[in-house]
Amino acid sequence: MTPTPRAERLLPKVRCALDRIESLVVDENFVPALTRQRFTIGAVGHGVIAIVAKVLPSFLEAAPMARIDIQPLGSDMGERLEDGRLDLIFYGGPTVPPDCHSVPILENGFMLLMRKDHPLTLSTAPGVAPSIGNLEQYRRISIKVRADKERRVLEQTSGSELSQDQIAISTEYFVDGPILLLDNDLITILPTPTALRFQSLGPWAAMPTPWAASSFTVKLAWHHRVHDDPAITWLRKFIVHHTVDLRGALPAADLNFPSLAA
Repeated sequence: MTPTPRAERLLPKVRCALDRIESLVVDENFVPALTRQRFTIGAVGHGVIAIVAKVLPSFLEAAPMARIDIQPLGSDMGERLEDGRLDLIFYGGPTVPPDCHSVPILENGFMLLMRKDHPLTLSTAPGVAPSIGNLEQYRRISIKVRADKERRVLEQTSGSELSQDQIAISTEYFVDGPILLLDNDLITILPTPTALRFQSLGPWAAMPTPWAASSFTVKLAWHHRVHDDPAITWLRKFIVHHTVDLRGALPAADLNFPSLAA
């Protein structure tokens, strides 16, 4: 069976009506301290390192019996948001899936990362970018991100002017790059918050890029189906509140989130 053209036109209105009916039976008295709810969040490694890790201590204190499940993003993330397999996503693409709301969470630039005693760190003043020529003396780890239908190579996203011939290894996992840097003179390119996070842990050094690195924005997104769900509303506001210092020049988040039905 296939819907008629009239059914297709009515579908958005029917979905909106069903959402409103569902909201009548949702428990409005959501208490974070008592909930055992399992929240499912879609994210790539950068979202986990830069956002989830920052929010987690406060989340565990506010909702000590709740649980967060992290799942990979993919080309079906819109369907998974719509049918409830995902509650929220952290997404760096230009547009969010259909029928979804979003709010900017994290503004990203890019930095170089290498081991702390790398020859570049010993020959370059703190806060100064090495030259392209100096960088190209060393081979690189290339990190590929698969968040939707495309694989994005981070160093290309950053606007890198480095030769692709110098890549020694590629991986789709954000943690792989830093770990693989520890016993050699390889370098890698990471979003600034993730690079600085690894630098803070000890054995790594983050350096500016010698090119004008581009930037991208990570958004928190959710389907309109859960727009008025008390638990999801609490979690998204909680995340926005505890990531205010990550937004840089981004506009302040609007916690009222205009309705798609408006």
